[in-house]
Amino acid sequence: MQAIVTKFLSPTNTRGARIKATAAAGSVTVSYDYEGDDAAHMKACLALVAKLGWQAHAGQWHMGGLPTGERVFVAVSAASSCRSARCAPIDLSNDTEAGVRQELTRAARLTPPVHSSDILNGL
Repeated sequence: MQAIVTKFLSPTNTRGARIKATAAAGSVTVSYDYEGDDAAHMKACLALVAKLGWQAHAGQWHMGGLPTGERVFVAVSAASSCRSARCAPIDLSNDTEAGVRQELTRAARLTPPVHSSDILNGL
């Protein structure tokens, strides 16, 4: 399975804001709905998963952010477990807008904040 990177594309004179999801196997660009930054990136990831037919092969998706503002999604099989207490899997099986928002809220509750002392001490 390949990682998916999503990137915000600013609006132009002819196109509105968009999110581009890219993996080695392909890419897809979707319109930005202004419903929330993480939700928009999750929807782009889900669109690429559907385009590539990865639904049956993927387990849970874990999302992380890059310093550039891009998001990275990695599929983890159900048999795998997170090694960090700070890890919250994201379930993209309910791809409705309400489902994405609900899943983001659930993941945010499960993921404790990271403090600078944790980073310096190696989490």
